[in-house]
Amino acid sequence: MNLGIYGGDLAYSITYEKFDDMGGYLKCAKQLADDLGIPLAFDQSALTTYKKYKTNKDSLEKIVFNSYSEVDKTLKSNERIGLASLVVSGGWLEGLYATLTTLGNTPNNEKSQTLYKKIWEQKNHLTMIISLLEQFKDDKSFTPIIQDFKSIKTVYDGLSEKSSINEAEIAGLAKIVGEVRSKVISH
Repeated sequence: MNLGIYGGDLAYSITYEKFDDMGGYLKCAKQLADDLGIPLAFDQSALTTYKKYKTNKDSLEKIVFNSYSEVDKTLKSNERIGLASLVVSGGWLEGLYATLTTLGNTPNNEKSQTLYKKIWEQKNHLTMIISLLEQFKDDKSFTPIIQDFKSIKTVYDGLSEKSSINEAEIAGLAKIVGEVRSKVISH
């Protein structure tokens, strides 16, 4: 899941042009990929290209996309679908966390409406992620992860309709997402 979280961090860094943060994220992602037996994901070529184009948003997006595509392809081809689902889940979790953090206490108004809509749309993605993770429910290591994602869904299920989500509801969602993320990154 942490490999997915680093993917989310890399995407955030590129989107908001925080290029100085990327080197550390890439090194951690490379180490995690190596530990999982996916050495081609963040190979020397990707790291060299990063150094060469470390302020070119388009090139950086391509590097990260290619690296994570290699992670996905390698895990799926080696029938490590459970690990692939964890990477996807971690990336989703980090994306939601970053969006909630960026939104903060901003009221639902014309300027913030796009972020509020994106947060609402993640409810559907969460349902799909839970279904994906439940395919591995017989593996005891998935049990707490499934429970954590279901706790996020419980909060989502209590939200108002998408056009009327308010700051208090966003704060409640941010709290549970932050708690789940803290569990993941502490391992």
